[in-house]
Parts: sequence; C-alpha cells; structure tokens
Amino acid sequence: MSTSARLKRELAVYGTLLGVTLVVLGVLSMAGAGYVYLNPPTEEIPPEEFDVQEFETTVDETAVVTGESPLYDQGEELRNMPVYFTNATPELTFSITSELPDDREVEVTHRLIVTHEATFDDEPFWEQRELLLAEETTTSEGRYRTNVTVSIADLDAEIGRVEGTIAEVGDLSTQLHVETAYATDAEGGETYEGELVDSTPVEIATNAYWFPETMSASETHRQLGEGETRQLPPNTTAVGGLGAGGVVGIVAGIGLILWKSRQADVYELEMEIVRSRYDEWISEGEFPAGSEKQYIYINSLEDLVDVAIDTNKRVIYDPDLETYSVVDGDLIYYHAVDPTRIDSWLGLSSESS
Repeated sequence: MSTSARLKRELAVYGTLLGVTLVVLGVLSMAGAGYVYLNPPTEEIPPEEFDVQEFETTVDETAVVTGESPLYDQGEELRNMPVYFTNATPELTFSITSELPDDREVEVTHRLIVTHEATFDDEPFWEQRELLLAEETTTSEGRYRTNVTVSIADLDAEIGRVEGTIAEVGDLSTQLHVETAYATDAEGGETYEGELVDSTPVEIATNAYWFPETMSASETHRQLGEGETRQLPPNTTAVGGLGAGGVVGIVAGIGLILWKSRQADVYELEMEIVRSRYDEWISEGEFPAGSEKQYIYINSLEDLVDVAIDTNKRVIYDPDLETYSVVDGDLIYYHAVDPTRIDSWLGLSSESS
C-alpha cells in the first residue's frame, strides 16, 4: 500500500481545514512576536539605603579586689567574670557604653535600674524599682560611657529584708535593667530616636554573686530612596522564533490550500490506495466489448476485486478507458472512473456490431 497516496488522500480530505489552521496559527505567532517586541521585560531595582546609622549599648562589669582572698591579689581588677566572691569584691562597677554616630550630635540618656518582684503562684503582687544611674548628655564623639558602683552588701540586705517579709508565702526575683534612650537628626529632616533595653537576673548566694546574662542591645536606622523600574531590551530570540514560526505557518497553510484547490482529487487518490492494496489481482489489458456480453457495474474497485477473488479471476485495467473489469463468461463486471463514458462507449460498440 502506498504511504504517500494515503497521505495525499488525508491531505485532500482535510487539506483546507489544516491549511486554514496553519494560517491562523501563523498569524497568532506573528502577533505574539509583535507583542513581545512592543512589550519588553522590565527590571525592578530596589530602593537604595542611605544615612544608615547604628546605635548600640553594652554593659561591662569591673570589680577591684579589696578583701582577703586566696584566689586573687588585693588591688587586682576583675572584669566580666562569671562569678564574684563577696568577701573579695564587695562592690561592683557597671560601665554602660553606647556606640553612636560620630558625624552628628546625639542626645543620649543612660539608666541602670534594679527591680524586685514578688510573686504568688506565678502572679506578681509587689514590685519595687530602684534607679541606680540616670545620666544624659549630647555628644558628637561617637561614644558615651557612664559608670556606677553598686554595693553588693546593700543589695543583698534589701533582698533579705523583702524575703523576710514575704517569708514562705511568695517568691522574690531581682533583676538589673539597662535603658538607653537616644535621639538625633537624620537626613531629609527626619529624626532617628529609640530606646535600647536589656536585663539580667541578679543571683546572690552566701559568699558569691553573679549575673547570668550579658546586657547589650542595638538598633539600626536607615532611610530608603525611591525604587526604579528599568525597561530591558526586547527578547530578540523570542521575537525571531515567533516571527519565523508565523511566516512558516502562513506560507505552509496557503500552500496547502492552493495544492488542495488545484490537485486534490479524493476519488483518484482513493483509487490509487485500493489499486496499491490489490495490485497482485490487477493486470493491464483491453476492456472487453460485444453485444453478447452482459455488463454489470460495480460501485467500487474494492468490491470489484472481491468479485475477482470469489470467481478466481483477475481484474483487467484498461488505461485508455480508465476502466477495471472482471470477465466471467458472458458476464462483465466493471468499475470506471467515469461510468457515463463507458456507457456511451458500450452503446457505440453495440450499434457497430
């Protein structure tokens, strides 16, 4: 069977529809190319930061050994130790240091507060705040430091007084808080201001004390400029691909439509397919004519081949008349491309005989 004939037959049947589809797809592809070209991609550029300033506060501990101790020499300075012994260092100095912008004046306030809170079943029922340090200044040096010395014996005595009052009824906790407030002018008439806060528990035992947490806090201020949307060049690869695909689709579609209108005879292609399929049963020869013959028209070549198979005969193809026939005695079974032509020809033959 001829694959090309079958393909031609399918194109003959569906050629117009396929051609129109290709043209439509081609037009859409061209339109897509135009859209991509006229609407190039954009890039969002985030706003830039400016006037970035950081404010930071840290608290350091120092203690000078003033009492007798086998661990330390008198006059030795201990700094940021995990634990201190009361007999050796009965006093502790807290240094609050703030790192600030050094290109402008900054109003800054340091406060160090000790708080006592009594609770019953985890619910607070009493609180006391004692201000150990409160100093403020205006500086442009980029750093501000203040110191305060605390008597651990006095602090322990206050804790003992409160614990003796609440006895076993509640629980007492003591904490140390650092608070740093700041304010300064920023670019564009803005103001940077805020408060840095941190705290640590105060733990005092019989002969030692310690602060489990390191106190520090920081904050960064910044301003943002306006973002920008930048247009990028068109994607020439996509434009070229869509455009070329559109041209190919339109040309192929129009070509298929023209081929269908000029050449595509579905009947002839179907005859070619059947002829190819039953080629072993068909031979070329002359169409038999005679008044003694009886002619029976068969509607299709495929049916005519079935007659030949049933009668064990061959199909004779007359190329001049474009007629297929099977001869079975005086019976002539035939199929013609143009039956009217054969009927007329048979009439002439009958008259002349």
